[in-house]
Amino acid sequence: MTNKLLNTLMASVALVAIAGTSSMAKAGDYRNFGGSMKDPVMMPVTAPATAGNCYLRADTGYAFAGSEDTYFYSEVTQLTNQAHPSGALENSDRDGSWMFEAGVGCGMGAAGNRFGISGVRADMTFGYRNNSDITGSVPGYYEDSTVTAGVQTYTQMFSLYKDFNVGMGSFTPYVGVGIGMAYHQMDNVFVKQSNTTYGDFNYTIEGDEDLNFAWSLMTGFSIDLRDNVKFDLGYRYMDMGSVGSNTGILAISGAPLADPYLDADMTSHEIKFGLRYQVNTLF
Repeated sequence: MTNKLLNTLMASVALVAIAGTSSMAKAGDYRNFGGSMKDPVMMPVTAPATAGNCYLRADTGYAFAGSEDTYFYSEVTQLTNQAHPSGALENSDRDGSWMFEAGVGCGMGAAGNRFGISGVRADMTFGYRNNSDITGSVPGYYEDSTVTAGVQTYTQMFSLYKDFNVGMGSFTPYVGVGIGMAYHQMDNVFVKQSNTTYGDFNYTIEGDEDLNFAWSLMTGFSIDLRDNVKFDLGYRYMDMGSVGSNTGILAISGAPLADPYLDADMTSHEIKFGLRYQVNTLF
């Protein structure tokens, strides 16, 4: 009986030893493959999304007057029944003005690459051009006359650009087009006239405001100053419609002569420079 019990115990110990050896071997296998039964289960990690291609921009520059077509119009005179001098201002000149602009934009990024239109971006900007002085002489029979006025302009533009990778490091040329609105404010118009018939007389025509459709063409280049900062230098042609004054009343000794007003085309050739600061998202 004792021998039988002893044999049973020895058999049990042998089985436990075999089981332990097998477990250790399996654990060794886990270690050989860089893990163990106690290691936590590693879940797959999603790669972070690629940084966006949006940007904030600020620019300044100088807007040279484009077309200097400025017109002085008037109705038929009531005293002489002759046409008051009308037409383009003689010796007309419109000064340039400083411009300031700021806005936001985004590039197509990976989506553009998928559709084969890489390098395309768009932005929306708000701009201001300070006082642009208009001077000239009234057309017609006046021996001596001067016309002076000033115009300030606010713009909102939506622009589309194409950047070109030319393999010259961070140097990136571009072309672009834009459409938007231009809001002009014309100051009062001061007119000084003199002729042998009426002598010397001065008068003022009240200024006015105009909202016009605007369009532009651009070209330029950018270079990287830092990973997320670009310096932008460009040329832009702007057509901002026209602006006109109110209609005045020209009278001598209380007798109305005409109803003159001034109208000026507003185009410009602009050289501008600024910075584009890249951000991951605008919101």
